[in-house]
Amino acid sequence: MFRLLKVKHDVKSCHTRVGLANLWPVTAAARRTLLSVVVLTLGLAGCGQPDPQLAGGNQSDNRVIPTPTVIPQPVKPFEANEHTERGAQQFVLYWFKTINYAVQTGDVKPFQAASNPQCAPCQAVVAEVRDNYGDGGYTEGGVYTVRSSEAQNLALADQPTISVAFDRSAQSELAPDGQVRGSKPALTFRDCQVLLVKVGESWQVRTTFGDSLVE
Repeated sequence: MFRLLKVKHDVKSCHTRVGLANLWPVTAAARRTLLSVVVLTLGLAGCGQPDPQLAGGNQSDNRVIPTPTVIPQPVKPFEANEHTERGAQQFVLYWFKTINYAVQTGDVKPFQAASNPQCAPCQAVVAEVRDNYGDGGYTEGGVYTVRSSEAQNLALADQPTISVAFDRSAQSELAPDGQVRGSKPALTFRDCQVLLVKVGESWQVRTTFGDSLVE
């Protein structure tokens, strides 16, 4: 007849060794019974079960989605409040910084505070920013750099005009998932005149003339 088979199972490596000793002569029915026992033993040991991590069933999506740039809110220098030529120029420089902050973060509050409600070009900037950020999208680039500023009309002390030469970097508008859905080319050596108006102890931008800020 035959001896009992010895089954050794290594749980860690999931290797099963079956020791067969003196199995001959064995009838066909006995061999079938023996095979069933071995299969049942392997099934209970858990061999052949796929690793969930290797199978990918429980793996998380590791795709990295870009996020908007985080920059600090610009701080208006004290001298930008002065009703002088120097103060007017400093205020205009600060105003351009609030545009950059709005474009890069979606927060238009500092820009609105520095712009008169009747300023149509200013409202166009606000509308564009809100359009880009309203559904969770955002903007990359589109940063303005002031090359020069010069007072053009200080005779009207209450409404001085500052002539500004500026550049703007290339701009991309992105959807919430990071996909590009629009773009603007870089601008160089553009000119505009910024008309200021006194408001309390500081200034606001009343309007702008010349090259558009949102083209």
